[in-house]
Amino acid sequence: SVVELDRVAGESLDVLVNGTLIAHGEVVVVNDKFGIRLTDVVSQVERIKKLK
Repeated sequence: SVVELDRVAGESLDVLVNGTLIAHGEVVVVNDKFGIRLTDVVSQVERIKKLK
């Protein structure tokens, strides 16, 4: 998928899917391309709690 980023390399960000927080990460650059390195994934139990 292509994701639009409004951050620069090294900045932290939240990863949301359909408005639900699923992970925390940081912007990285690899071979002149931007990516997101996940630093913490929200547990399945916490994700389910947020759906209710």
